[in-house]
Amino acid sequence: MKKYLYGLVFFLTFFFAGRVSAVDYDITAYQGDLELHADNTATYTERVSYHFNDSYNGQIVSLGSAGKMPAGFAIDAQPLVSAETNGQPDGDIRPEIKDLGDGYEVKIYNAGSDGDSVVVTVTWQLNNLLFLHKDIAELNWTPISDWDQGMREVTLTVSGLPSGLNQTDLFVHTGYFSRPALIEKKQGDYEVKLSGLGSGDNVELHGYWDRQAFSQVPLAEGSSNYLDTFKQTEAKIARDTVFYRQLGEIYLPLLGLLLLLAAGSVYLFFAHQIKPKQSFPKNARLYEAPQDLAPLVLAANVYSVDMQEVNPTSGSVGAALSFENMVQASLLDLLDRGNLQLAGDADNPVLQIASRENLAEFEQEFLKMAFGSKEQSGVKELFAEYQISEDLYKHKSSADEDRVRQIGNRIKSIFGSSLSSLSKKVRSEIKRLKLFNHYRPLSKSEKRRLGTALALSCISLLLSVVSFFFLLSKGGFVWYYIPLALLALLLGLFLLAKFSRYYRDGILNEKGAYDYHLWTSFSNMLRDIAHLDKTEIEGIILWNRLLVYATLFGYADRVSKVMRLRQIRLQNPSMDSYVQANLYTLFYSTSHSFSNYGHVASTASNFSVSSSGSSGGGFSGGGGGGGGGAF
Repeated sequence: MKKYLYGLVFFLTFFFAGRVSAVDYDITAYQGDLELHADNTATYTERVSYHFNDSYNGQIVSLGSAGKMPAGFAIDAQPLVSAETNGQPDGDIRPEIKDLGDGYEVKIYNAGSDGDSVVVTVTWQLNNLLFLHKDIAELNWTPISDWDQGMREVTLTVSGLPSGLNQTDLFVHTGYFSRPALIEKKQGDYEVKLSGLGSGDNVELHGYWDRQAFSQVPLAEGSSNYLDTFKQTEAKIARDTVFYRQLGEIYLPLLGLLLLLAAGSVYLFFAHQIKPKQSFPKNARLYEAPQDLAPLVLAANVYSVDMQEVNPTSGSVGAALSFENMVQASLLDLLDRGNLQLAGDADNPVLQIASRENLAEFEQEFLKMAFGSKEQSGVKELFAEYQISEDLYKHKSSADEDRVRQIGNRIKSIFGSSLSSLSKKVRSEIKRLKLFNHYRPLSKSEKRRLGTALALSCISLLLSVVSFFFLLSKGGFVWYYIPLALLALLLGLFLLAKFSRYYRDGILNEKGAYDYHLWTSFSNMLRDIAHLDKTEIEGIILWNRLLVYATLFGYADRVSKVMRLRQIRLQNPSMDSYVQANLYTLFYSTSHSFSNYGHVASTASNFSVSSSGSSGGGFSGGGGGGGGGAF
């Protein structure tokens, strides 16, 4: 799940970063004046106002002929070009005109500096711009489409025809989700205003005039009436705009919410199915351990967590116990049972292997991991075989990649083989002790329900994110996609953790649920130990074992503080020194370092040095296109 989320974030970052110009500038205004002539020629004047925040070399303005255009449409290859810099005419500009095949690009060289305001004017001569039908002359043209930068204000005018024409109308299309244009008719002319236009957005002009205004142009053979078709096209665009706006602003968010509710409902039904028949109080307390088990055996048998599953080189999802606590609790367990002894001073304590009697195979394996071939080691120097430092790959070049990866893979392999062997021997010990199996595998129907809930939440997340950014790119901002996406993400991560855990560990059976409740009650007592009254504290007898399990559950610091505060002493000198000298922090630091070696090895094994280095719907299908920017 996280991998796909990171991929989505990278794509969006790359997508929007790719639209950022190398030169920092704004287009403060765009004025486009289209003057139609009775012979079906036209003059189009673009007046573009730039404000630069960087030094620059010039500007670019283009006009195209792509897509559906009338037969014979052409753009004169020699447009008139002028420029003003900071309000003064610039006579030193050097325009270059390039034939793009489907249009022309004007590159205007007039270098300047940060803070300049430049107004570029390009006047194009166009031939056969209108589609001439039997009853009307149709304008279906896109003058704006491919600008690198958004525009703050856009004004377009269409003029040049007699003011007495009754059969005329003009529509402006900017996409289903863009802000509508304000169109004002002044006698026979039209003025169009847009309050802001995004980079790469299209503006399409779709209008018609009485054919009589172009009577000097002969009617082509086979021409027919077209006004009804024009009106049907506009009516369809209007209907589609309403539909797609409702789809993006109402129906898709509602669908995303329904998918979330469905995912939650499916999971709740699944959770109800796997719930034990017998109910247990949630905040019950138990004042002694239900069983006397080694921490790793307890973790695997009751909590279905073994060291291989929490391997720090690969990570774990939703594990009930942490790698660090399992390591520290195992050291403390061997210390409590007399197999290890504490020597040295409080600033630099040393652990010694005092006896190997009554050690199970997995405990022998654990001691081998901690001490190697030695019989004693400073607490800070335990697990020396796995040590690896971040200095291995910090400030390294690409020439060091192979060596860093080789070392990382070697340590990662040692972690994998050691923890796999340790977990296997723990499972063998569980069989030798004939401990009850607390878990059953998921049934096919249970897997299907949990997988369905996860899939529904992921679809809701994808739907929300894609819809939000698509609408945003088209000028629409639907804010409630954001909380919807966050809810879908949280639910998806929750379900992913549950799916991974249940698929790996299975489901607690009835007997397992009872034992799990007992250990949970014992853990509740450890959690609340600082708030127990005097009678409750005096009822606790085996403080040494309580400290071992408190370490496993993450409450060792609380228990140690209570023991020092209540002046509780232990008969085992090593365990007593551990409490009185407050060695919890040092032991935890050692187990945390052991875990960090795995994370560092995983990073090193993948080490590399990074090298440096279409419009939306709602249009009538007109051709043309125009763009530009600065350089």
